[in-house]
Amino acid sequence: YASPLLARKLEQAAPFEVHGKPHWKSRLQLDDFLKKTRRLGYCLPHLQSPYGPLVAVAAPIFSAGHEVIASIGAYIPGSKIPKREIDQMISLCRSCANKL
Repeated sequence: YASPLLARKLEQAAPFEVHGKPHWKSRLQLDDFLKKTRRLGYCLPHLQSPYGPLVAVAAPIFSAGHEVIASIGAYIPGSKIPKREIDQMISLCRSCANKL
């Protein structure tokens, strides 16, 4: 959701090679993930947590000017979470983000 200027500043502050590569195999995979996130309106990453397996989701909170100012997220510990619980978590995060 970042403007091109903000995206450049973020890349300068946290270069992909240093901060992104440990989590994403390539910049292309990260870019594809970000495109999907923008299309869906929420983020459901498949990253390892230092706390063990979990399913996490985050939804953006927009300002009146349609800028991302925060996000709201949730997680469920475990690796075999029923799809209906994941769908409910996504729905609740998106609903809360829209209300905020």
